[in-house]
Amino acid sequence: FIVGGYVTVYSLYSYYLYKKMKDNLLQLAKEEEEVENTVLYFGAEGLQDCTNHIYKKKMCYKVDCPYRKLRYLLDILDSCKETLDVCIHLLTSVEIAYSIIAAHNRGARVRVICDNEMSTNKGSQVRFIYENGVEVRIPLLNYHMHSKIAIVDGKKVMTGSVNWTVQGMYGNWDNLVVTSQKDIVQDAMDTFNYIWDDPLTSKFF
Repeated sequence: FIVGGYVTVYSLYSYYLYKKMKDNLLQLAKEEEEVENTVLYFGAEGLQDCTNHIYKKKMCYKVDCPYRKLRYLLDILDSCKETLDVCIHLLTSVEIAYSIIAAHNRGARVRVICDNEMSTNKGSQVRFIYENGVEVRIPLLNYHMHSKIAIVDGKKVMTGSVNWTVQGMYGNWDNLVVTSQKDIVQDAMDTFNYIWDDPLTSKFF
């Protein structure tokens, strides 16, 4: 009876380990399937017919419609639930500024690091987001904050050459990369936190 009991316990334990391992593998496979890697290219394509879309706030059927790409960026910002960390060289897009403020108003912690010089540039929306409750800091070094990075809920990163400006979305050759690959997201978070916590990074005023 005792031997039989040991066999039964061992069998149950083996089944438990097998099931747990199988569930873990299925979960990993699911996460790998859900990894997003998207690249958007901004350029001259579609500009002639789509320039007025920014004023009408609509996108058309064209794949290269600049407003379609801006809307994609806005949708990612609008998906933020808990945290939004942004490094930006120049922010003049009113629509993006409103999305950043909306994330703050939903209760997410929003942190923005912007370039010292460009934060007071004509058309900059940095003071606008700051006056609406968003935490803003600026590096005080003689170097420019030239990164364009947004980390959404610690799960997704947007980065690339494009400035968050009308000119950047509608007039320049630029790119935007979006990924949820964990190691890249973690690297971006580590970099952001390093700059945010640096003694030479000051509160915006």
